[in-house]
Amino acid sequence: VQMSDPQRIYIVEMRDTLTPMGRGVAITEPTFDWERVGWPVNEGPTAVAKGRAVTVTYAASGGTTMAYCLGRLFNPTGDLMNPKAWEKSPAPVFAGSHGMFAPGHNSFFRAKGGAWWSVFHAKRTAEDGWGGRITAAQPVTFDHRGQAILGTPAGWDHPFPEPR
Repeated sequence: VQMSDPQRIYIVEMRDTLTPMGRGVAITEPTFDWERVGWPVNEGPTAVAKGRAVTVTYAASGGTTMAYCLGRLFNPTGDLMNPKAWEKSPAPVFAGSHGMFAPGHNSFFRAKGGAWWSVFHAKRTAEDGWGGRITAAQPVTFDHRGQAILGTPAGWDHPFPEPR
């Protein structure tokens, strides 16, 4: 797979769940080398909010490469439509480790007891290609500003307590 046009992430204000108000605004595009391996990618955004602070994680680099990983945007201001209000991580915030290769496309969920978790896919083998992705989940924490901290992939055999 070879793509030349970078994939960007846009945000748009919504009147309701189906109706956008105005035009979308680009809040990120693949500018760092770690977002451009294989082809230039910022895709699959997912958001979590703590008060006014919003974290958006996204997948970066080509999905068939071992460089596939997660980046993070953080907006502590609540001014979501202002591209300059978003802080972009200068390095991946969730990359292959402990036998979990090429993690990407996460989502956040809150367990019944209130704990936040991230669910994502990763591979068991360090091989380029689309196949072999498996779903995993692990806890998420937040720093003093409300920014989501994903940590490091813990490994396939790491025991986590049941989400509560």
